[in-house]
Amino acid sequence: MTAYKKGGLRASIAGGITSLLTLLLYLSGQPHQVNKSTFLTGLIVAIILATAPIYDDNRLSLKQQSLLHFSIMCYHPSNPLFVRMVSLA
Repeated sequence: MTAYKKGGLRASIAGGITSLLTLLLYLSGQPHQVNKSTFLTGLIVAIILATAPIYDDNRLSLKQQSLLHFSIMCYHPSNPLFVRMVSLA
């Protein structure tokens, strides 16, 4: 299994677990903000796990790895602009 497939598998597991937790919190009647924060935390963890193999790929130069990392982090949920957009919804 390649490093990228392992990263995708880890992200899928983390995303599935937090989605299940979010659903259970929703069904138990927790406030909307609790559900949203749980889901966003899971999304952040899933993205970090999915992008970790970038640094194990020796075919990419450090400059290419850094550029790829920067472009992914621009759309990452911990980006303040993304969080602001989600909180307005």
